[in-house]
Amino acid sequence: RDLDELRALYGPTEAVVVEVPNGVALDETPFTAPAERRARKRALGLEGRRTALFLGSWHPPNLDAVAFILRLAEDRPETDFLIVGSAGHPFRDKPLPANVRLLGLVSMA
Repeated sequence: RDLDELRALYGPTEAVVVEVPNGVALDETPFTAPAERRARKRALGLEGRRTALFLGSWHPPNLDAVAFILRLAEDRPETDFLIVGSAGHPFRDKPLPANVRLLGLVSMA
């Protein structure tokens, strides 16, 4: 539909549209059993708490989202907010609510 819209606006084009859906490579993602997940939450001090995860790169809409999460977290002390990815980097030196953790980048390994 986007290509049709571009043609209508700008005339004929040789452009080709390829749609790549979001998804996950299940054959490359190891399964973690529920008992191991609980053990990991316990090790992180998250056991028995509601946890919200935001993952994003250093991109203006994601930075806006992190700023929103920081404001939201102040009013929701019963929830831990985990910020993963470079979107948290600009906030590293700022005061954070006690229930927010900036976890940084995720390696491909």
